Amino acid sequence: MSQTIAIVGRPNVGKSRLFNALLKKRLAIVHDQPGITRDSNTEDLVPGLTLVDTGGWGLRKIKDVPKETEELFNAVEAQVDLAIEAADMVLFVVDGRTGPSALDDQIAKKLRCHSEKVMLIINKIDRQDTVFDEGEFIKYGFPRWQVVSAEHDRGIEGLRNNLLKLAPADVPAPSKSERRPSIAILGRPNVGKSSLTNALLRKNRAIVSSVSGTTRDPVSVELDYVGKKGTYHFRLVDTAGLKARAKVSSPVEVFSQMRARDILRKADVAILVIDALDGVTSQDKALAGEIQKAGKPIIVVVNKWDLAAEQFKEGAKIEGYETLKDFETACRESVEGSLFFTALAPIIFLSAKESFNLEKLLQEAQNVESQQDKTLSTPEINKLLTRLLWKNSPRNATGKIFKVYYAAQTGSRPYYLRLFCNQAAGINDSFRRYLSRGFAEHFETPGCPYFFSFVSKPKREWAKENHLRGRRK
Repeated sequence: MSQTIAIVGRPNVGKSRLFNALLKKRLAIVHDQPGITRDSNTEDLVPGLTLVDTGGWGLRKIKDVPKETEELFNAVEAQVDLAIEAADMVLFVVDGRTGPSALDDQIAKKLRCHSEKVMLIINKIDRQDTVFDEGEFIKYGFPRWQVVSAEHDRGIEGLRNNLLKLAPADVPAPSKSERRPSIAILGRPNVGKSSLTNALLRKNRAIVSSVSGTTRDPVSVELDYVGKKGTYHFRLVDTAGLKARAKVSSPVEVFSQMRARDILRKADVAILVIDALDGVTSQDKALAGEIQKAGKPIIVVVNKWDLAAEQFKEGAKIEGYETLKDFETACRESVEGSLFFTALAPIIFLSAKESFNLEKLLQEAQNVESQQDKTLSTPEINKLLTRLLWKNSPRNATGKIFKVYYAAQTGSRPYYLRLFCNQAAGINDSFRRYLSRGFAEHFETPGCPYFFSFVSKPKREWAKENHLRGRRK
């Protein structure tokens, strides 16, 4: 059985830094500002032993906040409470330099009914000669306690070794065949990414709030979705809402945006969520461009479709459209027209709130993921290029017609193709997109990006090489 260790405590005691130190990698965002961690962040310490970094408990008690932000902090605390209940062990982190606070006392009182699984972690004792009163914390009555400095790695190895004793015996690391494809859910702030994550999981795993920028750390969870047409197994990652780089206003946002882009680079499939009523915005276009440059297959999700459908009930309608079907057609044309560089990306109209079309989304994700490893037939590639060039062949500044002598696949995930041609200079993005769309359509790889490398070869040189190659055979 898998075991879970939850890290809990008040804001700014070093929970996320301890999480990173135990894992020996920087996953959680660390900052001096209270309330950085909101959603619970999970990662395997070893196979079968999962570490959970939780948000700071009691943030609303130490600062005045507006009503909507208070609701967000309440949701954070609800996740902390769930983590404590579900955990096999709880690391109660306190700040050894400042001593116990009223919030520490409240958390200790909450944890006393779980005292058999609680270990007190006195953090921020950076040096052996640091003066602190451990008795102030030991009075809480938890039988197990340890002094550490997560920032300076003091006492971390001993703590890690103690935690590893909880790991189940003989839990093998997952093989390549058992590896779950990773889906990154991306979009600008407040388009419903966390709502979609919760709908797919059928539980409130990610915090949903109207406060922009609620999600900061990526929420990574394993998904086993049982639908009418089968069971779908993925690793689901809900990321922070991506903004234009110029609009990132704080160090916390910088780290959050960096993590979201790192998740994109590692994902197998990217889901771009847009708002049905807002349509395709400039931010959506920029993000779709980032996904394409990262070489990731893309599925476009038009979320909040229930709000669009509501507009057409009881005789009401969205201005300019007679029926919901007319509006859907217009939305589809807008997505295809605005995100024309995404090579026939599937478009799914769904409602995370109403759990509408979720299985259709996962079917598309499964299909797109499986289409990334095809070996494209070289003769077929060259025949397709002949047809595409017959329909649209670019010319350079001198009026010379572009010709391809030979082409072959050189890689996948994403697809790479090398084209030996009479002129590599002057090939513009529009022509590359034309080729990508033609290849995606012909080889039935919707949403999968294609990258083309053009190599200039004069016709005589190419013919000579082919002749010598034939003689060697």
